[in-house]
Amino acid sequence: KNTHWLKRSAETGNAVALYLIAEFYDNSPAPSNTPVDMHVHITDSLKASALGGYPPAMFWYANRIEHRANFDLIQLWRVKEAQAGSVNAVARYAMALCGFNGDAEHNDLDSGFAADELKGFGLLWLISQIEGREHDPYDVQGIVQRLSKNLTLEQIETAKALAHDWNSEFPLVSEFRM
Repeated sequence: KNTHWLKRSAETGNAVALYLIAEFYDNSPAPSNTPVDMHVHITDSLKASALGGYPPAMFWYANRIEHRANFDLIQLWRVKEAQAGSVNAVARYAMALCGFNGDAEHNDLDSGFAADELKGFGLLWLISQIEGREHDPYDVQGIVQRLSKNLTLEQIETAKALAHDWNSEFPLVSEFRM
């Protein structure tokens, strides 16, 4: 593949190009590089892309195997990814807050987020209000319906207020997928 222009764009700091370079090398490593060099190059490209504000890079970087026990780093990038307006990132963050992959206290085991069911429910409710949403890999509507059965009307209203506050500061702007 001819990656000349992609590499030039990445060298200027273009976040999407940096992500695509990481993806390219992850899928087809250059024969002249060792696996360690390639791993470092991919990680560096992802970090630069994440710092450049590209949500898919934030998710991939936070979930690199070497970060598995670093809950502070994972949480930092999960929140930044959600704040960037990616609908699916907000859904993942909300489900973590609701303890979908949680311990007995509903604290998330993958990211270490402490359970915050009202905020999580509110964010999921916010996503459920998007009209015309065709692709929903998480069945947000179904999750909202199931969770609402365990909440009082007052809790639901509090969660909706939290969601409105979130949306005023970090509007849901994208369902863009690579």
